[in-house]
Amino acid sequence: MQGVLMDIQIKDVNVLAGLMGRKCHPMLITVACWIAESHGLYMTESYRNPYHPGDLHAMEPLRAIDLRHRFYNDPESVAKAVNEKFQYDPGRPGKLVAFVHKNRNSKGIHFHIQVHDNTVEIDDKKDHTGAGIEPALSVGDG
Repeated sequence: MQGVLMDIQIKDVNVLAGLMGRKCHPMLITVACWIAESHGLYMTESYRNPYHPGDLHAMEPLRAIDLRHRFYNDPESVAKAVNEKFQYDPGRPGKLVAFVHKNRNSKGIHFHIQVHDNTVEIDDKKDHTGAGIEPALSVGDG
């Protein structure tokens, strides 16, 4: 939205360099911009060396970012709003674009955003087959 101030923060220069040094999946850009416009954005992870095979943070184009959950007053409602707006893969409705989960090797939690080549923006609760979809799954169902 042009002319509207948004709260967009990046944790540190490593996250910024990881983001700027890699091509991002077009749908990741769409989702991140929607979150920034709708709720603000505090990015804590972008590209990184892989932690495991298939790590979406290590793919090119980049298909995942992490956000600071405590930046949001109600991160669960933000995740729900994202999953009502975007569907990860219509062929796998149990997969989510946004969810809150535990940090790797720590007791904290973070907000994970991920996309797939089949991720779509949901228009009037219909997927691109025209069939109605169920409301977004709650965090932890994915």
